Amino acid sequence: MGDAGNTLISKLSLDGLEGQFIIGLALGVVWSPCVGPTLGGAIVLASQGSHLPQVALLMGVFGFGAALPVIGLATVSRSAAQHMRGQLLQAGKFGKIVMGGLMVGVAILILTGWDRSVEAWLVTHSPHWLTSLTTRF
Repeated sequence: MGDAGNTLISKLSLDGLEGQFIIGLALGVVWSPCVGPTLGGAIVLASQGSHLPQVALLMGVFGFGAALPVIGLATVSRSAAQHMRGQLLQAGKFGKIVMGGLMVGVAILILTGWDRSVEAWLVTHSPHWLTSLTTRF
């Protein structure tokens, strides 16, 4: 199932405007679950009219952080990417293994109930403003 996306992309021509549109769509699908909670929280705070300087800072930092990888990808030429293709594929394989191991670890924490201890530790060691923000709603 994990190779379905790779198979589909290998059949598409990603050159030109249509290819870039497809890449943009894929990027949107991948980023949506990640950006939703952050932007949702900032938008809720902004709509309430509270903590506006912090909301503006959060949105600015988020926008800057989201733009950096896109700008970086835009500046790297296709030939440089092709040159490093083998190394990138190796890093991707290693990354899949690491992420799979992390998911198994999280599953074990949940099944054993130890996730609650980890959560309690994180709550006690996180800044007050973050705990307040995440438990308010």
